[in-house]
Amino acid sequence: MVPEQRKHKTGIRRKVILIVCLSTLTVMLIGIGMGYFFGFNLLRDTVGDIHRRLSQLLASHITKLFDEEMDRIKNYSDDAIWKGAVIKSNLKYEAMGPEAAKAHLKDINEIWAKAKTKSNLLNEYLDNDISAKLRTIVNEDKNIAELSIIDRFGVLVAASDKTSSFCFADKKWHQEFFANAAGKIFIG
Repeated sequence: MVPEQRKHKTGIRRKVILIVCLSTLTVMLIGIGMGYFFGFNLLRDTVGDIHRRLSQLLASHITKLFDEEMDRIKNYSDDAIWKGAVIKSNLKYEAMGPEAAKAHLKDINEIWAKAKTKSNLLNEYLDNDISAKLRTIVNEDKNIAELSIIDRFGVLVAASDKTSSFCFADKKWHQEFFANAAGKIFIG
């Protein structure tokens, strides 16, 4: 009988060891799974928080740079010569009347589009003191591609280089901008 009891004890011992090992393995797997899940969430939240802070810093820096550039451009726009040129242009087209001005600007716009580098029309708007100053600003600041000054009718007063159009009155940005903020600076 001793051998039978021994066999029976061995079977129970194996079952207990198996249950303990499986329980331990199950607890370890659950622990590893939970650790991975919570660790991953913690890592994701930490990285997300770092990216959010970096984005805020970058946005703040860009806003500061933009504001400084706007202040610099506003200083230029307060120039009496620039204001005088815009006022003169406004008066010129006010005196024509709406229909005559519209027809005149349509004709000039077509001539402007076809004009070559040394035409009288281009020289009038691109080879003057204001245009020279605009070119200097563009050449000094590589972040600015082109500068132009237009009057309230959307007509070019001066530009750093030849623009795509002479009259911008038909452009959506001009209509929206001048409907809400006549006399302000537009950057686009």
